[in-house]
Amino acid sequence: LLITSAMRVIPAILALTILLLSPAAAEEKQNGLLWQGGDLELQILMEYVSKVLDKRFVYNPNDIKGKKVAMLSNKRMEPEAMYELLQTILQMNKYVLVEYKDYIRVEPAANAKTMQTGVFNADEAKTFKGQDRMITQVFTLDHTEVASLSAMLTRMIQPQYEQIIPLTNSNMLVVTGFARNVERIGAVVKAADTPAPK
Repeated sequence: LLITSAMRVIPAILALTILLLSPAAAEEKQNGLLWQGGDLELQILMEYVSKVLDKRFVYNPNDIKGKKVAMLSNKRMEPEAMYELLQTILQMNKYVLVEYKDYIRVEPAANAKTMQTGVFNADEAKTFKGQDRMITQVFTLDHTEVASLSAMLTRMIQPQYEQIIPLTNSNMLVVTGFARNVERIGAVVKAADTPAPK
């Protein structure tokens, strides 16, 4: 798919609609997306990603109505990278993707921290390294009091979208946030949770 800066929203919609209904969509899965700029409706991009990656999105069209995407790239984008790009674009518009078994919901970022985001251990969370999807990870501290560390880590989150819950009885931290930020918090936890010098 080639979208040039000369295209406007309506031609882009027609071009993508034709693509989604043609065998070219299968070719896009292998060749990726080449995007050379211009504005594109966010909803149309979501429909395209849904078709190419066989993902089912559930969302309120009124939430993203009229929102446009602008990007410049001189390299072809792999299909999976398109999904990460969509996550980033939605985050910029204060929305996140919340994955369920059979579908993916587009939710306001402010609501996501109280929703089913999936709970992952350290190894599983690596799957989402650098992504803007919302996840929950549990950290167990061996050498540091959870109460003191959580107070410091709270400064690293966006409180309107993310949260840190200290479990003092088990000395654990439950962190819900964007995967790239949870990864950063995990690095701080690892560095801070060390034995006191003798």
